Amino acid sequence: MLKDLKIKIAMQNIPILVSFVCVFCIVIIAFLSGIMTAASLKFTNRIIQGAFTVTNDELNIDAEFLNESLLSSENMFSKYEQSYIVFDSNLDVYAVHNINDKMQDSIKIFAYDVSQNENNKVDSVIISKVPYRIVTQKIKGENKTWIVQIIQNITQEKRILSLFAKAMIIMGGAGVLTMIALGWYFAGKRLGPITEVYLKQRRFIADASHEIKTPLTIIQTNVDVLRAKENFPIKENLNWLDNIESEVLAMRRLIDDMLMLANAEDIGLELELEQIRLSELIKDTCMRQMPMSKSREVNLHYYQQCDIVATADKNRIEQLVKIFVDNASKYNKKGGNVWVRLYLEGNNVILEIEDDGIGMYPEEVMHVFERFFRADKSRKRDKQPSGFGLGLNIAKEIIEAHDGIVQVESEKCRGTTFRICFYNMAVI
Repeated sequence: MLKDLKIKIAMQNIPILVSFVCVFCIVIIAFLSGIMTAASLKFTNRIIQGAFTVTNDELNIDAEFLNESLLSSENMFSKYEQSYIVFDSNLDVYAVHNINDKMQDSIKIFAYDVSQNENNKVDSVIISKVPYRIVTQKIKGENKTWIVQIIQNITQEKRILSLFAKAMIIMGGAGVLTMIALGWYFAGKRLGPITEVYLKQRRFIADASHEIKTPLTIIQTNVDVLRAKENFPIKENLNWLDNIESEVLAMRRLIDDMLMLANAEDIGLELELEQIRLSELIKDTCMRQMPMSKSREVNLHYYQQCDIVATADKNRIEQLVKIFVDNASKYNKKGGNVWVRLYLEGNNVILEIEDDGIGMYPEEVMHVFERFFRADKSRKRDKQPSGFGLGLNIAKEIIEAHDGIVQVESEKCRGTTFRICFYNMAVI
């Protein structure tokens, strides 16, 4: 789908461009042809006026002037033959040079047309596959009239126009191909964010479906057991009902987290900001997390530089600390440690959560805040039922909502450190 859209974007202006190139080529070629024709006619008219003169009702032909003019540097078509024919008023040949009978028969019709009216004529004709321009003019004496035709071989002119047309076509084709390539490139640039969102959405749907499928399977299994024991007393089936309730609550937490993240993307995470004793809040939260850490045989340590008052959302900050501490304890080893440190840098609040647990590879660190991402693929929900892979993504939303940033340093089998900086949060 995205590829088809990219092709449409890349090609959407090509028909307009091709039409423009074609029209441009036609106009330029027509303009060039007009200039060449006009120059040729100007030159021909000068020849007729200078070489053909009337004295005492007799037509004089200055062959020397005609020859010099045809061979002059002003003649753009000096390679064409010196050809002319003169008819009298009865259209009988009065003088002719370098024109055979076949050509005379082909061009006589133009002389006849001029003899019937006062207008001069310029015509083109192809004789024996050779293009000619026929310039026909009427020359009047006191009692006599002559019709002069200058025949120009315009092969050179046609060749120039043909070469120019080919060059224009090649340049136009190259321009179109270049525009297609640029269109494809910029279409990719324009679709980059859309592609990323599309792929994230597909991955999100796939991951969410997988996470929901697991508790549904467990619920279905417990329902099947209850049906098989439908005659047993309720007390003996309480453990199966407890399992169902536990999975329903887990699904509810998952859905709540997903809705919260979706809303955060649309309108941002809503905060209830107030001045709080941040150091006391984080210390109390860590104390409440210690039993959970001990149950995983992990030691939790807390350190604070001083009492810190800050402007923040109390519930969100508590949620943030729980996520990081829970994550650090979960992905740790027996006898491992988690350190929570809180201190100031100016009026910036720094919160560090460090552990000496399993750590991550560099390529895993790049994705650690993505939804449903788990660095330790071997940890399944049956072993860690509280984890869906959304915690760190939620934590990042909370940090960014408080105008903060988070940095991650991790080494496989050595541990991980999250350093969170809340800019200008402290009330001093």
